[in-house]
Amino acid sequence: EDLAVVADTLVEGVPPETYRTLPGIRRNSTIYVDNLKFKYYKRELLVNTISLICERQKNRRHPMCYGTASVSRNIMDNRLSLINPHNHRPDNIDLHVPYLREAIANKGLDLTNTTASVRTIYNNEIIQGRS
Repeated sequence: EDLAVVADTLVEGVPPETYRTLPGIRRNSTIYVDNLKFKYYKRELLVNTISLICERQKNRRHPMCYGTASVSRNIMDNRLSLINPHNHRPDNIDLHVPYLREAIANKGLDLTNTTASVRTIYNNEIIQGRS
């Protein structure tokens, strides 16, 4: 069943329309999040589009979802086309966590940063993220 969020209320039958990207867990990976807060991973690159699969196809902690979508390879076009609907409701997503994780990883892998411990990097990024 297709679900939509209208004023924080789920409405059946309304497909997602737009998406945004977030940094993935692995370095230089991307998570696609539609306007209903469903998460997708890239399945394949086609000539003009990127084929996406629901994150639950790779996350075995939840029942399998065969939801798929596609987006344009043009990064200025943020429209998302749902191909197969999801069989679950969207999960709550803290949009700040992926950026924090990416910042910590980048600082930890920075060769010029030889003195800071992981705890110091984490604390500094938490403080900078609040400002």
